[in-house]
Amino acid sequence: MTNLLIPATDGRLSRRALGWACPHCGERLALTWDQQQAMTLIAYGASSREIALQLGLGSANPDSTAADQLVARALDNLGAASRSQGVDIAYRAMLLPAPKRATPLNRDLTHDEREIMRCLVFGHTVTETAALLRLKRARVEYVLGRLTAELAIPEGPGRTVTTVHRLHGARLLPDNHPCRCLLAADPAAERWVRGIPCPSCRVRPVLTSVDHTVLGLLAAGRSDQEIGEHFGTTRVGGTRRVQKTLWAMGAAGRVHAVDIGCRTRLLAPPTDPRDPRELVKPHDLHTMEELVQGYTLADLAEHGGPSRRALKSQMTRFYERLGTNAASPCLAAYTLHGLGVLPREHPCQCGTPSRDDLPPQPNGTADGSATQDYGALQP
Repeated sequence: MTNLLIPATDGRLSRRALGWACPHCGERLALTWDQQQAMTLIAYGASSREIALQLGLGSANPDSTAADQLVARALDNLGAASRSQGVDIAYRAMLLPAPKRATPLNRDLTHDEREIMRCLVFGHTVTETAALLRLKRARVEYVLGRLTAELAIPEGPGRTVTTVHRLHGARLLPDNHPCRCLLAADPAAERWVRGIPCPSCRVRPVLTSVDHTVLGLLAAGRSDQEIGEHFGTTRVGGTRRVQKTLWAMGAAGRVHAVDIGCRTRLLAPPTDPRDPRELVKPHDLHTMEELVQGYTLADLAEHGGPSRRALKSQMTRFYERLGTNAASPCLAAYTLHGLGVLPREHPCQCGTPSRDDLPPQPNGTADGSATQDYGALQP
């Protein structure tokens, strides 16, 4: 594992880093670009404040809370219960570069070191590791301290995470990827709701139970105010929950998220006995196919199509024919999947165009893609 090649797309969609496929289940893990950069900084021992400073989270003062939230989302995407486990999984999936300042050991790990590191990379804390191995906590800390000293890792709260990264660089930890398919005993697995893998890139969307509930509310046409009330908070709280769900799914917007949910079976489309030929006209379907890819009516109008007002009037009449709320295209996308009009294949970011590739309306659909190499940040 040496240099990092990160396929990505630009435009309205977040740039995504795709890792190697798991040898056990064939799935590929994915992080957004900023999540990948945050995990790289963690692997080099950066604190939350340093991550916020490097990634520009906060204007004048670095926002450590925003950095912690970014890392938490990355760990959720990786299915990791701790930062050590997150770095281990990300490195094995080729989402992290090899350490450049590693000090290789001139010996193999001892039995105690192997067992302690095995517990740590499976998400256990030092205290839990001591209990599992029936060792005193002081013994675990002594073994870790001796190992970090040999690896020339400075003292700090992130030294355990850096130790995992350095040991991978020294090839003292196995490279087989312990993905979520083999971690069923992990208590955190109970929070995950998994969709089917994307047929193009094999990325399987994984949501927490809360994000899955938010996705269901979006599909039902609920507003931010109603979503906030569902969770006992305000409209702003509902907006934040929706945004977190979009981040977790790699979606460019709400309609795109509902479409991904239906195509990957995170949502079960409703059974609708109506004849779609009587409800859906070709130009309406064409517009909906663009909307479910993350584009807005303003985007379509900017690229040579009808004006935004004309498109809005057209789609309002279309929503009325479907019997959905004119203010909720999410519900319309959900209904169209129930009618079997939209295909089940998942238009993920490995094959989604950027905004500049959008053709003039109404001729055809966009099907371009873009890749770019991004070097990993160094703290």
